[in-house]
Amino acid sequence: IKQNEERLAQLRSGEVISPEEKKRIETEHAAMVKQWKARKRMFKNIIDAMSEGYPGKLRDLYDELGIETDEDVQADVSIIGAK
Repeated sequence: IKQNEERLAQLRSGEVISPEEKKRIETEHAAMVKQWKARKRMFKNIIDAMSEGYPGKLRDLYDELGIETDEDVQADVSIIGAK
């Protein structure tokens, strides 16, 4: 109970995480967004090469391969992206 009371007092004071922890989280987030962008770019290069000889539309190829894009799930890297 004492541990929960201490945690509650910390939350009420507005000091949820330490500045060091916040910096660590922001650094990790920036690294993950950078990886997301790199993988998205690599995928785009690969799918462009695959679609060169494909007779249909790119959307048809995605459907045939079962690929969901960021746009399909409304994920926008520019909104989530690192500063």
